[in-house]
Amino acid sequence: MPSPPPDVIHASDRAPVVDRFDATADSTQEVGAAMGPNVAGPPDVAGSPPLSLDEAAAVGRALGHPVRLRILTILGGRDECFCGDLCREFDLAQSTISQHLKVLREAGLVNATPCGTAMGYCIDGSRVDRYRHWLQGMVASRLP
Repeated sequence: MPSPPPDVIHASDRAPVVDRFDATADSTQEVGAAMGPNVAGPPDVAGSPPLSLDEAAAVGRALGHPVRLRILTILGGRDECFCGDLCREFDLAQSTISQHLKVLREAGLVNATPCGTAMGYCIDGSRVDRYRHWLQGMVASRLP
């Protein structure tokens, strides 16, 4: 069987996730247990509950692709955008853009509103703010 191209990473090729601040952690479960009841930050972003570690991880995974980051950048500059509008911004198939939008929606970063037969997409600003707050809290807790 031929080897995959160098930019293809299979799940079996990935190293286990370990909290870089806790060298004794062997798994994500141990990291979560070491940080408390799966809560990652204080609830002070417009009264919203803090992101759980699972929620923060889902957002981080969704942000882990340059196409999705560019989609968020485009959506950030508009009130609403349709998939066809996004397809004109990329040299990618509509199905690929739709899949990236699905990942962003599942992470709670993008909302979709039916508009006839199309879907209008926009950023969920509260989720982005909660993730930003989580990141700031994580960095602040590590500062001397």
